[in-house]
Amino acid sequence: MVATQWGVNSFKIRGYDSALFANGVMQVAVEVDIKATVPGTSTPYTMTDAELEEIELVDDDLNALSGGWSFSSTENDFNHTIPSSAQSDISVPELPSADVQTKTYWVSTSKTESKTVYASIQQPDGTVITTHSDKYDSKVELQGRQPTVYTLSNTNFENYEVDHDDKWRQYNYFLSSKEQNQPFKTCERHNYVGESDPIVGLRDCYWFARQKDKDNSHERRIQYFWDMGPERIVTVGVTNYKDGTPIPENPAPTITINQKADAMCFTWLDITSPTHVYTTSFWYDTWFIVWDVYGNSGEFTVDTGDNSDDIVIHERNTSTSKSSHGGEIHYGDASEAIAQNTSAA
Repeated sequence: MVATQWGVNSFKIRGYDSALFANGVMQVAVEVDIKATVPGTSTPYTMTDAELEEIELVDDDLNALSGGWSFSSTENDFNHTIPSSAQSDISVPELPSADVQTKTYWVSTSKTESKTVYASIQQPDGTVITTHSDKYDSKVELQGRQPTVYTLSNTNFENYEVDHDDKWRQYNYFLSSKEQNQPFKTCERHNYVGESDPIVGLRDCYWFARQKDKDNSHERRIQYFWDMGPERIVTVGVTNYKDGTPIPENPAPTITINQKADAMCFTWLDITSPTHVYTTSFWYDTWFIVWDVYGNSGEFTVDTGDNSDDIVIHERNTSTSKSSHGGEIHYGDASEAIAQNTSAA
């Protein structure tokens, strides 16, 4: 099968945001305008998506971007413009002329350096055309900026008593960014009770302790952390046995979480009930990553206070990190610690 023949008639690269955080996540858009014609004529040729994908972003040596720089056709959902970028270094968007097709690439970097970017494509006849030539001369200058690394020093961790009654108390804690114009966007949690666990009220829990009060009732202290998102209501506590049988005599409050925008929410819950259905306490070696709207991130562990009455976070893999409790740790199945049915109550 003979390949479709076409030739480049015009070729230009342009960009609008020159600065990006060098965190490997933030992207800026680089657009390549190309006009192709049927060889030997002025007849426009419409390139296919596959042919447009052959356009590459290259460096001064006309090698595809590498060494910490990369480009993709896929746009992520992090912000693409740093507010502090001077408006003078941002080009005004242009409208391509007739028969010009535009290919958009998203560039990211992990390098804190300047990079000059050109476009390159190989025609069907084997000729390589670039924007780094006498005929087509355009480029984009990008600057990888020092990324923000989140630690205890540039985050806030605050707690509030949210709700209570005579059988339970709820405190919510919120982790947020201190960095100006850099609110948190999303998180990734590790080592906790998952969404498939049969004990509905312990999903998203990472720490559970039991003890008897002076009146011989059973106190449970439970800690949760939640995926970031809009405010919502969840049911927590010892809601059911692992076979699904409800425990009506145990309080299972519905609580509100994620009340604070742009923050990661944690919950400390103290519940007192007349029945004791757990055979042991359990906890996890829990950690998480949190990202701001530009893809800057920080890694933390989460733990309980010395008296089991607080939530404490630590920087992960640093001298400020706190080691795990030791002892029995149940990964992924809190129901290992719960009685099978109501006969065990």
